[in-house]
Amino acid sequence: MTGNRARAFVSLTAVLTMFALCVATRAEAQAPPRNTSITISPFQLFNPILEVTGERRLAKKVGVAAIVGGGSLSEEDKRYGAWQVGGQFRSYPLGSFARGLMLGVHVGYLHVAGQLKSPTTYYVGAQAGAFVGYKIATKAGFTFEVQLGPMYVRSSATNSEWQTLANLRAGWSF
Repeated sequence: MTGNRARAFVSLTAVLTMFALCVATRAEAQAPPRNTSITISPFQLFNPILEVTGERRLAKKVGVAAIVGGGSLSEEDKRYGAWQVGGQFRSYPLGSFARGLMLGVHVGYLHVAGQLKSPTTYYVGAQAGAFVGYKIATKAGFTFEVQLGPMYVRSSATNSEWQTLANLRAGWSF
């Protein structure tokens, strides 16, 4: 991401997080237990890449997520096919799987069919990082989550850099 684009993304993520925290339905004691969440990343659709994350609760305060995606990236009016795979380990020190503060680690890989001039800008290559986030699953099941943290991206033996892991996802928990 370019500097202005990254700042705009982080600002929008912060505003949407505050909005979600203010208007989200509170989880009630009678809400059914949630063990699985399926979410998509709406901002990835602008590339367009469809990114789907499936999270499974392992314990009341622990979850593991798998991430898959596919689509394309564009650079200087050229479009390249892309796919990604990844995973996250998540803990919920405050709250639970259905609603709470999230701490975790992320690993992944994004492949692009072609040579980009600035691959790390698009997170192309191997990725590893940590994040802090928040997840809300309403009584009806609608799920919203946000994550932010540092991420190391290595696209080749000579091309690597630190980027910002910034995720905003929406989906369903059941």
